[in-house]
Amino acid sequence: MRVGTFKEVQNWSEYTEFLTGWASSAEWDCSFKRITEAAGIVFLELEERSRIGEFRSVVNSVSIYEFTADARIRRVEVYLQMELPSSG
Repeated sequence: MRVGTFKEVQNWSEYTEFLTGWASSAEWDCSFKRITEAAGIVFLELEERSRIGEFRSVVNSVSIYEFTADARIRRVEVYLQMELPSSG
């Protein structure tokens, strides 16, 4: 299960479809900031840069990966930090 930036919940099939659609229409790059592991959970911190058409975005993201006892991903939660949009 994935919980996204708008608290939307997706099963793995829905998430795969979402990523496939996004990846086929966007340019994406990142810089790694930090990866931390503790008791079956991994925190991945990135600066993500993307472009879809003329729209460009730079965000700081934290993805939290929760693992099962047999080391499979059980859950992903995504959090974003970005600048306020310009007002004019």
